[in-house]
Amino acid sequence: MKQLSQELDSAWIASTYGAFVPVKSLAKLLGFSSPAALRRARATGRLSLPLFELEGRRGLFAHASDVGSYLRQKAPAAGGPMS
Repeated sequence: MKQLSQELDSAWIASTYGAFVPVKSLAKLLGFSSPAALRRARATGRLSLPLFELEGRRGLFAHASDVGSYLRQKAPAAGGPMS
């Protein structure tokens, strides 16, 4: 469980993916089959993680801190069937 909490830590996400996580990396981190699948989930309201555009950069991004919070919220509780 300690490894899971480390992986979900915002600082770890920022050091691994950067402060602004691009959709390609975000899709992999969240378990989507592709960035297009992540964008479809967002478009249909199945992804509540806030994404944004950066001026001068292509694509969508998420704040590393938002990603960490989102994953902690979605992770199974300790002692559940996954632990």
